[in-house]
Amino acid sequence: MIHYPAYKVAAAHVAPVFLDTDRSVDKACSVIQEAAGHGARLIAFPEAFLPGFPVWAGLAAPIRTHELFKKLAASAVAIDGPELARIRQTARRKGICVSIGFTEGTTTSVGCLWNSNVLIGADGTLLNHHRKLVPTWYEKLIWANGDGRGLRVSGTELGRIGMLICGENTNPLARFALMAEGEQVHISSYPPVWPTRPPEGRGNYDLAQAIRIRAGAHAFEAKVFNLVASSCVDHTLRQAVETTLGREPLRILEQSPRGISVVLDPTGTPLGEALGRDEGILYAEIDLAQNVEPKQFHDVVGSYNRFDIFTLSVDRSPRRPATFIDEAQDSAGSKIPPDYGSANRHRGIGSKMLGPARRLRVSASQTDDPLRAGQPRSRPTDVADRGERQWKSSLAAWFGRLFGDLDRDPCALAAAPLVAVYLVTVLLALLLFWLCQALSENDQWLSDPRAGKDARAGAAHITRQSASPFSSSSTRPMTPGCRCTGSLRRLSGCSSTIF
Repeated sequence: MIHYPAYKVAAAHVAPVFLDTDRSVDKACSVIQEAAGHGARLIAFPEAFLPGFPVWAGLAAPIRTHELFKKLAASAVAIDGPELARIRQTARRKGICVSIGFTEGTTTSVGCLWNSNVLIGADGTLLNHHRKLVPTWYEKLIWANGDGRGLRVSGTELGRIGMLICGENTNPLARFALMAEGEQVHISSYPPVWPTRPPEGRGNYDLAQAIRIRAGAHAFEAKVFNLVASSCVDHTLRQAVETTLGREPLRILEQSPRGISVVLDPTGTPLGEALGRDEGILYAEIDLAQNVEPKQFHDVVGSYNRFDIFTLSVDRSPRRPATFIDEAQDSAGSKIPPDYGSANRHRGIGSKMLGPARRLRVSASQTDDPLRAGQPRSRPTDVADRGERQWKSSLAAWFGRLFGDLDRDPCALAAAPLVAVYLVTVLLALLLFWLCQALSENDQWLSDPRAGKDARAGAAHITRQSASPFSSSSTRPMTPGCRCTGSLRRLSGCSSTIF
């Protein structure tokens, strides 16, 4: 029997301490504690809550906002950093699931930032880490494109939870990807304001209305509860804008339409009033059993679709800027740079890379350098010994490349038995040809045993005449009546003819 949980959710309609990550974390932990104290089991924070949404990108030209960008980069949060660790500890201590947005930084580049969101379980585990697929409009001046690694639904004791950031809720393919994984609760995060025109003109973007349309559409199409959390404009944001950009950008900020926080049921109906300009925590009771009945009418990932006609493929592999090959170590423990010579070419290094960049490890046994392979460093003193070593090394390298290629190439691996049969056949044919030649030259021995006996006697006599079997035949005495044939005649130097 399937159990559908029912519980209280909370939308944190609050503002961070703008561009102050530590104080914003303090505020987030305080809000989490308050929501848990009111019985909430899931709380959602706004987009880029840590350390604040970079709204300046829509208020002034980028040539005037360098200082704000540098402050944001310096305040960016690492996925394994102490800021998220504190929030995870609070979630575990209070037994509440937390969704929170943040500007993510990376050690790869001090200027590369992502608009990210994490879902933290009630035990403090990191359930999902999502980066916004495409920053919207002027957000591209701040954040880089994300990848599909976090485009997934997390199974929890509260149901199957998915999340998208702001404009991603407009993307039908991104939303359908979450529907296709059985999403039951959807989290949508938004900024406090999103200006597109000067406020005195017509046609400015109405963020509140856009949220209602998108949140209602996804709740209705996916038959899910939609938990929407937007931020607010507070004095820390106003002060940062006025101090850095002036009063005109501040005027645009104050007069632009605000976002809202709201909770909707699977029919798209809001559960209570939405929060707008003022800070607060919005609570709502949800029961996932209500997701079932509407699926009878329009189940777009089930009976109300044609998967023989429509196909969706989602690449959730992570994207990294490069592939690195770890340094190997010799027997003394010293680091040796990787070998980029012929051996690596046969291993495929430098070939076209598909999927995520990987960190590969080259062991000492994979290199052509005898020092790295652990071989003794003694020098061969004999010429023949050196030649034998080189011949064996070349043969071993050839077989290594052959079987290495077979291991990587399925076609070559399939053809290997045929090649082996061909080589064996050629060797047998050569052996048979040699036997036929030998039998042809020694047919007289086989037909006349006495001739063979006389030939052996002649050979013994010739050997006594000369110590070297390879001497010129002109220096050898002719043996009367010699019946040497074939190879025996060539070895003895005999020029007599057998009739």
